[in-house]
Amino acid sequence: MEDHPLRARAEAHIAAASRRTAEDNNRLTAILRGWCWPGGPEDTTDAIARNLVRSRGPACLTKVALECTCAQGRCALCN
Repeated sequence: MEDHPLRARAEAHIAAASRRTAEDNNRLTAILRGWCWPGGPEDTTDAIARNLVRSRGPACLTKVALECTCAQGRCALCN
């Protein structure tokens, strides 16, 4: 796993996170929240959408076939 192409990038992100101050974290959180929910907390829900999901259920329209590739053959995917 040490030679994974994204390992160095992940390590750089972890190192950067450890140098952040509480103010840096608050600013980053505000930026991400604004990007994800530009309308604020009320932008995360819609009564019409909730009713649609409630009436139809959280069903998947297509089947997704996945195979376990773990060494034990009994990971969370298998079970």
